[in-house]
Amino acid sequence: MKKSKKRLPEGTHSPIRAIIVFVLLLVVIGFGFLFVNIIARNMSERQFVLEMNFNKSDYSDGPYYGEVLVTQNWEETPTVHGLEYTGYVYNNSDHDIVDWTVEFLVADGTTIINGWNGEYEMVDNWIIFTPTEANSTIDTEGEYSKRNFGCIVNTPKVSLVKYMRLTGYQNFAPQDFMIYWILVGVSIVVVIGIIIEIFSEFRIRKFLVKQNEDKRIIIQTMKTITNLIDAKDPYTRGHSSRVAVYSQEIARRMGMTPTEIERIFYIALMHDVGKIGVPDDVLNKPGHLGDDERKAIQEHTKKGAVILKDFSALPGIIEGAKYHHERFDGKGYPTLLTGKQIPLFARIICIADAYDAMSTDRCYRKRLSAEDIIAEMKLCSGTQFDPDIVPYMIEMIEEGFEAKEDILYAN
Repeated sequence: MKKSKKRLPEGTHSPIRAIIVFVLLLVVIGFGFLFVNIIARNMSERQFVLEMNFNKSDYSDGPYYGEVLVTQNWEETPTVHGLEYTGYVYNNSDHDIVDWTVEFLVADGTTIINGWNGEYEMVDNWIIFTPTEANSTIDTEGEYSKRNFGCIVNTPKVSLVKYMRLTGYQNFAPQDFMIYWILVGVSIVVVIGIIIEIFSEFRIRKFLVKQNEDKRIIIQTMKTITNLIDAKDPYTRGHSSRVAVYSQEIARRMGMTPTEIERIFYIALMHDVGKIGVPDDVLNKPGHLGDDERKAIQEHTKKGAVILKDFSALPGIIEGAKYHHERFDGKGYPTLLTGKQIPLFARIICIADAYDAMSTDRCYRKRLSAEDIIAEMKLCSGTQFDPDIVPYMIEMIEEGFEAKEDILYAN
């Protein structure tokens, strides 16, 4: 039979489960940041083009705009004028503008003499300005939220700039998106959660170590008491411990909670405590018991209940001692309870107790074979034993389950 797996007490949590949750959260957050970065990069790679016709609209209320002014003019010859164009590009948006260029329409026959803050090219009637690297970024605020440029041209006539085209890219950062800050907030919460989990895990482990120490003390104390009981009859030595193991295994197979499985172990361990008050000559008598002797032995259930009456820390321990000899058909003792009136733990201990009695040597007979015990279990199902519990005991017998110390759940 495989060793039963240790389980955390109810009310605690699985550290592995918590770690998995945190890892999954971190993965989701990581993908969230990756998603925001992809959005920011895609939007930063999206070129904008602003066509401006100053005859029709004022663009100063927009997120970005430009203008080109004639700041000086003079006559070179009767047919050639000199002009100084000074241009500005404004950024009123929340994002830096990068890699921008300006194109503006001038009169036919215009030629570029020189310019500043960038390079100039004449294509048909359009002057194309490309800024130098030093001023290729227009900030969202401050001194560099406005960039200027200018050039000197010769032209047949003085003309104001009415048409202008601004192109460029807005530089989006992940921080520009609300989801980024939500992810930052969630990340902080997760980090705090991890810190709390680490401290909680440390405290839980410390608590479990202390709890296991307390369990060992409790079990050792109970075993000391059961050893006193078993010492009265050499044929029943180890009986209480074995019944405790059988009972907890039945409870495990029935799908009970870890707390219930542990509790029935303790209850079953003390089920025969009342035998302390039974005379040794009666317990060890090999032959037929008289009525008074039988009554004396049966009194151990009541005596056990009296001994354990102040043991309030373990619910059900009194019932386990008092009712484990009740029969499902109502012919047991001491109170003739029937069926489901008998507490569940007592019904389980009843079967475990009977099995151990049949599978060990007694002063009045030799142990029975597994086949004979199974046959007896089936015969007494519904009369002495709860028919819903008998199949679990038979299954254990067929699998060769043994009450070994290394499978005690409570240890």
